[in-house]
Amino acid sequence: MPQEKIKRIFRYVDVPELPELYSRLDAAIVDSNSTTASISAIIAEDTALAKCLVKLANCTLFRFSSRIETIDSAIDNIGARQIGDLALSVLILRMFDGMDPDIVSMQSYWRHSFACGITARILAAHRGEPNIERFFLAGLLHDIGGLLFYVHIPEQALMAILRARDGNGPLHHQEREIVGFDHALLGKVILQSWHLPEALQEAVEHHHTPELASTYAVEAATLHVADIIINAMQYGSRGEFIVSPVHPEAWERLGLPVSILQPTMEQIDYQFNSIVKVFFGEYCGGIV
Repeated sequence: MPQEKIKRIFRYVDVPELPELYSRLDAAIVDSNSTTASISAIIAEDTALAKCLVKLANCTLFRFSSRIETIDSAIDNIGARQIGDLALSVLILRMFDGMDPDIVSMQSYWRHSFACGITARILAAHRGEPNIERFFLAGLLHDIGGLLFYVHIPEQALMAILRARDGNGPLHHQEREIVGFDHALLGKVILQSWHLPEALQEAVEHHHTPELASTYAVEAATLHVADIIINAMQYGSRGEFIVSPVHPEAWERLGLPVSILQPTMEQIDYQFNSIVKVFFGEYCGGIV
């Protein structure tokens, strides 16, 4: 990405820093000498986070045969990397707790983001991907650039929404014309500044343009399809007024039959209420 464009972005937007606890947690997860106990000890420093992760381990996402009672058990059953991704999801949600931009309902924004994460996770499971929680995280974060648009450049963000509503083309096209970059590129820059994996960065950057993704084409395609499914099902919104067609190349990259769409939508409905109750419960900020 040209340095001048990055500088332009940071003239508009202040990117918040991730909590220090996550940096230590991530370092412990990638350290081959770490144990379940050492990873669990870092999470346990944040009692609310630990309780939330245990509740997530018992929700409809996982369906374990016996109840998970401790973080140690959650790590052993779900996996350390996967628990790290879920922890990051909770911590990011908290970072934006209390934010109340005039342009968009935060409830609608998070409904859309969570539903997209659930959908991306289900599609990844159909494909047999090894870490489907990373796809959930990608879905949760896919529109984070749009959220910072609303906070830092609200006038331009509103202008883009109004132009899209009046039939001038998709919202991300209007953002590029008005601001010079869209929420997807801003999202990539945010994830880059947080030192999150390149797979997440590329998927978020190209969730509207999956044909341009190269190294992580499947991740971008999954996010693209998930976003369109959720727009069609009307699970919240960040200001889109049209449901774009699925890019044929993206669907081809997934390698999934059309027959999975109906059971996928049924799973979305089944899982959504359960996971949102956990994330938006007493332990996770109470945004909704």
